[in-house]
Amino acid sequence: MEHLSHNIRQQAEKRARAALDCGKNRLKLVVGILFSVAITVVMWSISDIAEMLLWHLIDDAALCTLIADAFHCLLIIFTVAPVYLGLFFVAARMLGGEKTEIADIFDCFSSPRLYGRAIGVALRLFVRLLPVVIVLRAPYAFGALSMSLEIPEYLYGGAALLVAVALSAVLVLPVASSFGLVSFSLFYPEQRIRVAVKMARKARKGSYRYVLSLAYSTLLKLLLSLFTIGVVTLIQTIPLSLLRYAAMARELDNNEPKGII
Repeated sequence: MEHLSHNIRQQAEKRARAALDCGKNRLKLVVGILFSVAITVVMWSISDIAEMLLWHLIDDAALCTLIADAFHCLLIIFTVAPVYLGLFFVAARMLGGEKTEIADIFDCFSSPRLYGRAIGVALRLFVRLLPVVIVLRAPYAFGALSMSLEIPEYLYGGAALLVAVALSAVLVLPVASSFGLVSFSLFYPEQRIRVAVKMARKARKGSYRYVLSLAYSTLLKLLLSLFTIGVVTLIQTIPLSLLRYAAMARELDNNEPKGII
């Protein structure tokens, strides 16, 4: 099993690098990433504008923040997430040697069925990553609490440290339990999302160590590449990571005996 897993890792890495260097795939992914970031910024700005309007309409600060956060999450799920899923779908199709265009990242909006499926996948991912979202928002909550209750700065610093430790811990489960969810929903579009999730779980069984290694090595490379003012991040780290994740999922699928789920 260990030897097989090692071969799968090597093959996935080889396929990902070959796909990235093929034709204009790198350029297409870079442009797709820029489009995705631009849409994210626009939606974030809309969310900020809505929050400012709420501050003028609602006196309760806590309620205002809650409504603004909920609105922001809805914007991400229903507008941004389908575009990111489309970007990943493009990367997965590149691995199969299919012809792709930049506009393909918006394929999820081409029909109600595809959009509904994308929203279904996005909602499942959101639920699984909710602990991370909560922990990421915790420092803001601590900051507001420290100001309103006049908590000493050293206590706030200790709370921030606890948040960082908690974030590292909760990252493990969502990453391990979500790997392959998006890939298998793409590989088997005729299957219900629930079935695709089960297929992904079955395929990654016994490979959690590599799944976690892939996640954390990707995060480390992303952080290191940021020292190049984001240049390497944009043209190498993120495009290769998209292809690597899709390639790993495909290799696990190809080496998993098919049967009744």
